[in-house]
Amino acid sequence: MDPDTLLKAGFGNEAQALTQRPSRTISDAPIPFSEAATLTRLGRQYGIESIMMLGLQSLNATFNAQAVWTWHSVKQKGRCTPVPALSTECIEAANLFRIIGCSRLRITALYACSAIDPIHLAIGVVRADGFVEELP
Repeated sequence: MDPDTLLKAGFGNEAQALTQRPSRTISDAPIPFSEAATLTRLGRQYGIESIMMLGLQSLNATFNAQAVWTWHSVKQKGRCTPVPALSTECIEAANLFRIIGCSRLRITALYACSAIDPIHLAIGVVRADGFVEELP
């Protein structure tokens, strides 16, 4: 989908700014998890691969197989836990990776889910936009 269609859909200057910089890479600046997930969802929904890939690059940095070894180096009360910044975001990540068909990253996100408070697995977590994410 082109920038004009996004602008007509009500995404304003944000969509225009994102689509004018398709060559941006994750090394330019770290993208917070919620923004990377949003970019990935919007890019997939509107068929804008460059936006989806921008979000996925950031998510891949957090949920790749190498990240598991980083998580194991963070100890809390004698058990391995995901990096504290992830907390309950792993539920949102697991669902997002399922939707886009990225099973390699989904496995890592599900592994991270095994280390969070079980109450979040039972009732879900609220995303930044107010949507409640639950594991299916």
